[in-house]
Amino acid sequence: MVKIVTDKQKIRELAESLCWVRTKEPERFWFQGKDIYFDVFFQVENEEIVWFQFTWRGNIVSWDKSEPGLKTGITNEMNHGDRLYPASKTVKFDPQPNQELIEFMQSIVRICSIEHPIFAKALKLFS
Repeated sequence: MVKIVTDKQKIRELAESLCWVRTKEPERFWFQGKDIYFDVFFQVENEEIVWFQFTWRGNIVSWDKSEPGLKTGITNEMNHGDRLYPASKTVKFDPQPNQELIEFMQSIVRICSIEHPIFAKALKLFS
């Protein structure tokens, strides 16, 4: 697992690097950061978040309306071997949520919630 960033300025820089990427699906929101493997996805129905996934350097925080509670884990995207870019990633969830990772992602969401309403909705799901 990658060491979680705790420096407030670096967390702010990560949050501010997230840019909205247009998708063909109006109910899906994708934000991509400048840091390696830093993405945020939201699935929305009737203006309500039903699923989200934050990935950063092979770490993941995920939430699904049908399964209450935040999940953490790791992805295989950093272990691509001979392939330059893996076409898909798999997730191995932690037996117990990684609180340090959740707090890190929550800090990013809090900063982004000022500018992006979807992040303000997501912030409520971290409570």
